[in-house]
Amino acid sequence: MKKFFKFSIVLLLSLAASCGVKTDSKNDEAALRKWIEDYVANNNSGDFENYGSSWTEDAIWLPPGVPVVTGKTAIMEFAEPFYTQYKIDQKLTIEEISTVGDLAYIRVAGNEVYSPNTADADTIRIQNKGIFLLRRESGGSWIGTHCVWNYNSPSAQAISLDQISYENEKKAIIELCESWGQFKTADEYFNHITDDFIMLAPGLEPLSDPDSIYRWIETISKNSIFSFPDLITDEILVFDTIAIHRYRGTAHFTSKKDSSLSKQYRKYIDILKKTNKGWKVSRHMFNRNN
Repeated sequence: MKKFFKFSIVLLLSLAASCGVKTDSKNDEAALRKWIEDYVANNNSGDFENYGSSWTEDAIWLPPGVPVVTGKTAIMEFAEPFYTQYKIDQKLTIEEISTVGDLAYIRVAGNEVYSPNTADADTIRIQNKGIFLLRRESGGSWIGTHCVWNYNSPSAQAISLDQISYENEKKAIIELCESWGQFKTADEYFNHITDDFIMLAPGLEPLSDPDSIYRWIETISKNSIFSFPDLITDEILVFDTIAIHRYRGTAHFTSKKDSSLSKQYRKYIDILKKTNKGWKVSRHMFNRNN
């Protein structure tokens, strides 16, 4: 952090001395405009690998609403959900370009639309503004070292960050449920649940004793192959470290003795807790449709 602030102060003081004066080099200005064009093109085409080439290994981002993101690896981890979960339509208007030696800044105004790849997520529309800091490489090309931006609407920050966070949590919860629905042993089953897990199955008293739950699941896994091939998520609610997952589907029990198949059509509600190992199921309740 001290290194960053020292760099920023030196750069901004230098730039302040020529405030309002654009670069003297038409070649530099053309190259910096091309950098922005490539940056936007990578975003809009979803070219995540080339996007990473825009930044130095020690680049620093200052996003709104979250801590400083330091280093290209961390930046790419931060940016990845935007690429994997949305189709990006970004337009950046260059408001100002200035250079001092081998340092430069570009001030932009942005208009961005994030269209989700799934039908159950909302489109995010943002108007923002930002500053890119760049340095000239030994070969003469420019590369990004810092980026800071914020939103023009007070509500946009919360909407965009909460939406991305929610989509990440939702994806993790669905992946957990799908993995849990393919357990082969009692040990695999227990990898997906909390230490205080309670099973609330129809026709049984609540099961909270781990040994009793283990024996019950072990009996199922010894006699049949369990699968849940058509899981449909109807609703996920996330409240910090607690989540509710409502879903439905067909539980398949294939006999290990004669390969006969038994099907149960079920609807579920799980209560999950976020642990240091990710989401785990804490309460599991279901009813059969047949």
